[in-house]
This record gives sequence, structure tokens and C-alpha cells, in this order.
Amino acid sequence: MTMGRLSTGSGSASVSSPMRASSTPLSGPAQVPMPLEARTPAATPNRSAVVGQQGGSAISHIFGVGGLVGSMSTYGATARQWQHNRLGIQVGVTRDVQTSDAEGRVTAMQVEPGVVYALFDRVRDYVWVRPYVGSALSFRHQTLTPPASVPGDSASDNGVGFRVFGGSEITFATVTRLALSAEVGYRQPPAPFPGFEPDHMTLSIAGHWYIK
Repeated sequence: MTMGRLSTGSGSASVSSPMRASSTPLSGPAQVPMPLEARTPAATPNRSAVVGQQGGSAISHIFGVGGLVGSMSTYGATARQWQHNRLGIQVGVTRDVQTSDAEGRVTAMQVEPGVVYALFDRVRDYVWVRPYVGSALSFRHQTLTPPASVPGDSASDNGVGFRVFGGSEITFATVTRLALSAEVGYRQPPAPFPGFEPDHMTLSIAGHWYIK
């Protein structure tokens, strides 16, 4: 604990000597993860401002890469970067597959650049929660492969759609560089092939490993 006095105006702040609190060692071999606390500078708020209570190094959640899985048999890679003003950018490269006994199979690759906005940060002792909303364009290339029983050639198509979503990023004190995200959203894809109407509601889970 530290006790002191903060002066106003042009006066200087004086802080008394810190008091030493007695400590009792933990019994048993159990290891407790280091708690998290928020660091809130007065001048410039930092989007990656979580440090250990014992004065450890800062957790820099600025740029992360990872992977995702979602509805419609979707999987792929993703990258996310946060700025200092709650705004972030992200890019996803995903693949999904739809099958039909009568029509065949549609395989789609899509690139989705988008923006995200963090609503707030909620930092507890052992977890950091960051809810966000966002939107993204969807550049989609899809290929229709007819079933083996039906003669015909494959067909391809390109198009642009969009997606709006909301979710939350969660970081635990045990693995401070890893952030897990869960999102729900609405997707408006380009014109699909006949018989392959995609789901407009989406659900995805992603993990980002923050390297910066």
C-alpha cells in the first residue's frame, strides 16, 4: 500500500514512504496465476494497458495472428491490429464448403478485410474482456462441382458481399498473449449458385496470438 497527497494547480505532489505489508507464504504446491490490473495513464489511454500486479512486463495486445472456425464448415486464418483510439482493423482468409446430393458441391474462398471498434475494456483479477462490433467486405470466389452421377463441367463465380458482427475478446492471466474471440453476425454473400443458399446468420470462434 502507498499513502500520499496529490496537490492541485502548480503545487507538487508529495508521497509518503510506502508501508510494508506483512506477507505469509502460500502453503502447499498450488500455483496461482498472477492477477491482472488496468494501467490508465492520465494523458493518452492505451488499448493494451494490462500489467501484472507484481510489476511485471506490460501485455501488448496490438497485433495478433491466429485462426478461426465457424458455421457453414468455415475455417481459415485471421489477423487483427488494435489502435490507441479503440479502433482496429482485421483481415480474414477463410474457406467453406456446401454439399448437395442433387446439385454437387460448392467450395468458396473469401478474403474479408474489416474494421472493429472496442466498446470498453473490463479488467478483472484473472481475465480481461474487450467487447467489440465491426463490419467487413467479403471478396468471394466460389466453384461449383457437379456430382459424379451428373455429367457436366465445373463452374466458377466471383462476387462481393459484406458482413456485420459483434463479439468479445477474452484474455486470461495464465496465457497473456493469447486472446479468444466469439462472434455472431449477419452475412450478405454474393449471388449463390442455384440450390446453395447460404446461412445469413454466422457464428465463429477465433484465437489470436499477440506477437506485439
